[in-house]
Amino acid sequence: MLVQSYVAVLLLQLLSAWLFFSGFVLPRTVRDDVATAALEDLDAGRSRYGRRKVLMVVIDALRYDNVVGDRARFHSLRQQARLLMSEAPTTTAQRLKAVTSGGIPAFIELGSAFDSDAMTQDNLIQQLATHGRTAGIFGDDTWVALFPRGLWDTVHVFPSFNVWDLDSVDHGIMARMEDVYAEGGARLKHDFTVLHFLGVDHAGHRYGPRHAAMQKKVEEVDAFVAELIGNLTRLNAEEHVCLMVLGDHGMTEDGQHGGGTDLEVRTALHVRAFPDTGRRDTALWTSGGPMDQIDLAPTLSVLLGVPFPFGNLGVVDRGVLAFLHAGVLDSDSKKVIELEGYLALLLRNVEQVLSGVRADISVAALDDELERLRDRHARLLSTRPTQTGGPSSSLTAQVFLEEGEKIAQRLRRVATAAAAAARAEWASMKPPLLYVAVALSLIPLIILHDADSALLPTWGHTLEWFEALFPSVVQAVALTSNSYVVTEDRLTPFLLASMLLAASVRHRSQSMCAAAAVVRVMPEVLSRSLRRFGTHHLHEANTPVHDILSWTEFGIRVALPAACMVVLLLRRRGCWLERPLLGTGWRAGLSLLPGGALLAHAPASVRSAPSAAAHPSPRGPHRLLRAAAGGRSVAVACVAIPYLILCAHCACKLLPDARRAENTLALLCIGACCACRNVWCAAALITGPQGVAVWLAVLYVVQCIEAAPDTLCERQRGVMYALVGWVAFFSSGHQTVLSAVDFGSAFVGFDELHHTVHGAVMVGFNTFCCFLLPHRRGTGFLAACSCTFTGALLAVTMHRRHLMVWEVFAPRLLFAVAIAPVCTLAALASPPADPDRTA
Repeated sequence: MLVQSYVAVLLLQLLSAWLFFSGFVLPRTVRDDVATAALEDLDAGRSRYGRRKVLMVVIDALRYDNVVGDRARFHSLRQQARLLMSEAPTTTAQRLKAVTSGGIPAFIELGSAFDSDAMTQDNLIQQLATHGRTAGIFGDDTWVALFPRGLWDTVHVFPSFNVWDLDSVDHGIMARMEDVYAEGGARLKHDFTVLHFLGVDHAGHRYGPRHAAMQKKVEEVDAFVAELIGNLTRLNAEEHVCLMVLGDHGMTEDGQHGGGTDLEVRTALHVRAFPDTGRRDTALWTSGGPMDQIDLAPTLSVLLGVPFPFGNLGVVDRGVLAFLHAGVLDSDSKKVIELEGYLALLLRNVEQVLSGVRADISVAALDDELERLRDRHARLLSTRPTQTGGPSSSLTAQVFLEEGEKIAQRLRRVATAAAAAARAEWASMKPPLLYVAVALSLIPLIILHDADSALLPTWGHTLEWFEALFPSVVQAVALTSNSYVVTEDRLTPFLLASMLLAASVRHRSQSMCAAAAVVRVMPEVLSRSLRRFGTHHLHEANTPVHDILSWTEFGIRVALPAACMVVLLLRRRGCWLERPLLGTGWRAGLSLLPGGALLAHAPASVRSAPSAAAHPSPRGPHRLLRAAAGGRSVAVACVAIPYLILCAHCACKLLPDARRAENTLALLCIGACCACRNVWCAAALITGPQGVAVWLAVLYVVQCIEAAPDTLCERQRGVMYALVGWVAFFSSGHQTVLSAVDFGSAFVGFDELHHTVHGAVMVGFNTFCCFLLPHRRGTGFLAACSCTFTGALLAVTMHRRHLMVWEVFAPRLLFAVAIAPVCTLAALASPPADPDRTA
């Protein structure tokens, strides 16, 4: 009966998620139309600026404050730098699509960041090949995944997914710079050349933006750009080149990206023109304000002499074109020529934007407005001032410039309105499906209540059943607040600690009081101090001692082992160091310390795990190790595991291929833990040294809950277990945002990512292992998880038009949808609830 109920809950959760996403994230139909406008249609405007070769340097994850401001570190980019705004999702594949097509990738396309299919939408690279222009790509292989090799004349790309490799891509570009130039460096070889550097992005993922390794990588790339500028100044005078240095996105203070925060969407654009005459008009460039990333596509089209991509929603940036125009606009006649050319390009640009969205939305009103502006433009050209230079000519020029500025402003508004209407249409939802999904997500609560009543009929009335779920209901309702979602990592421990304290008073349980104290302290200590120590220890085995030496490390490496030796000696003499305040929970914690302390010394390549990983015993937490497999000999073996791992690691160092031996040892350890259903050890193996402290603390809290009096009913324990899973999730460094997913765990056991399936399994296990704790789960555990699942669906339904829906609520929904089935499967695999425990 209970198994059938759990299966029904799982199916309903999957059905609810499928219906919700069917109505929330509608698939956008990508059209394969290609712009076929004749090039002469643009010549009237393009002739005012001239065609140029473009050398684009993409510095992956370039933050704006690293270029401009007090924290600027790219000294070669400080001049002529401008704010470039990207959009969520801030992943490389989606940002490159925006730059080359001028379109808006969908939020749900985030998954293609790691498995990018060839781009079928009309784009700049395809237009270059169609019109006989040449192109070369150096660096990130994502470009070749999006645009096949046949579209490029020169290809030198390198694997991009190994975030632990800071140098291979960057050094590969630098070593092949001779293929960028032709005729001994007198000119560029191609019309469009891309140099995509990844070192800064990888340094952010591995160390964070403030680490010494990041500073070293920044200095290296900055020196390269400075040298590149020097080389371009020596080109032939007839070689007109535009250098663009830009970032595809930014990064957070943790070195991650993928979301829509300011640090992630704000990057920089640096532009230079060669030959550099020293006389450039910077007024329009500096007064242009932030530039949208999609505006690069039409602007590059003008510079390269190809049609605008068919689906482009961007607008030609006047500041870039005016800055590249030779000479200073220091007279009315020059300003008239510049504005006349820009209006011709802008008219063609707006026509293209409307034609691209006409199949999806009604643009009749915008067409009428465009027709009126076209008539005004024709009348304006008829009053074009003469070149005599007299007073009447100057007066006419002022009138021409004022009217022309008004027309340009109205044209930009038409393009912006069309883009906004297209965004709204492509992001449209089906509210009825959302409502049905939310209603279906409530049915599991009814099923679990009925199963609960059938299993434990003495539990009382329905009101008492929901009384136990009150903390989970509070959590579900709180998810509708964006402030709660942002601070959930700090509020969830408070919620669990409050529940534990209330239970300790009601049931007179000292162990529950101790658990509440640990829950309040654990997130602060682990997520801040231990996480920093663990990050350095995990990702850089050769980090200098003075760089990671701290009181935290001293406690992990010196004080804790010393205390454990004392505990082992006292246990041998039969002394348990009982404390009345902590009761049996104290004894449970002491039984976990020895293995955990030894494993804190485990090598970074193996990521060793705590030895005391077992199914908790409901009647005696001090017999935790013996309960792991039901015998004293197995318990002794568990204590010996850390020693064996350390010995095996030392033996690996003696082998010819030590690194491969260490990786093989890591995989064998993980496989052995999984085979023994030792989730705790496997979790710490993947999460690293900080996982030792996390799982020791979580085991202690679980044991305290198990040691509570039998008056604490099983459904209340289940709710506590669910909250413990969330506290462990946040304490181990995870967050409910896409940029916080630890993709470094994909490399456990490998120096490079060779198997996508292996990487996905490792990342998934690292993210969701907090909800696979091997304790007894019941209907209360599943009901708590279902409440959170329903709360996430309800939050997005209520705030589907909220400003923060894609930045806050949508990522939280993705985690809720993934975690709910995981919890249900964990409940199916767990031991049955103890029916003797009643309310």
